[in-house]
Amino acid sequence: MKDQYAGSISIALISLLILMACTLTGCGKPPADSSQSLPPTGVRLSTPAGVSSKNLTPGLAVVYLDKFYRRVSQMPNAARAKTMGKPGKAILQLNHKAGKEGLVFDSGKKKGVGMILTGYLHLSTAGGYRFQALSNDGIECILGGKQLFADPGVHKDRLTPVGIVDVSAAGWYPLSIRYFQRKGTSALKLYWQPPGTSGFSIIPPEIFAHSNNRQGVQ
Repeated sequence: MKDQYAGSISIALISLLILMACTLTGCGKPPADSSQSLPPTGVRLSTPAGVSSKNLTPGLAVVYLDKFYRRVSQMPNAARAKTMGKPGKAILQLNHKAGKEGLVFDSGKKKGVGMILTGYLHLSTAGGYRFQALSNDGIECILGGKQLFADPGVHKDRLTPVGIVDVSAAGWYPLSIRYFQRKGTSALKLYWQPPGTSGFSIIPPEIFAHSNNRQGVQ
């Protein structure tokens, strides 16, 4: 009887210790993301690009750069990238995640990859949009000529600050993304929350396009 009582106390003590550990570490929950505590950035877009859908091709144009970057600021702009890098086939959706042995998109490489993505993003209604990316490593996103968000250094998978866009007129807006993966794993996922919706979702392929009368970056 004494041994049974002692066993019950031991089980209760172990359960209490587990409960305390879960309270401190967040058992069963995703790890805390420090970037989520950063204030959102906000831009206003009033004039879409003067392009017609019939002159556009699905996906974003991409140029791959063979270099181990540490900061997005070390990367060339879209015009210089065209002469320095290698154009790839259009990227239809930004929903990428790969382990150490996985290739970074269609670069043919596992590490030391820079990417310049250019094209247009179609915003079908006026109103407030929210954007956010999961990246590993650095990223900078420019929409309508204005910085939407950035997380420019070397880091593990994490979310960028939320970029809030107030759109006055529907249409195609120029989109430019600089992204690099240095070593290890890679990730680049672009999310949005259009007006009247709840929560973020991966941006669907039909929202991306690029000019079909040029090759490489625009």
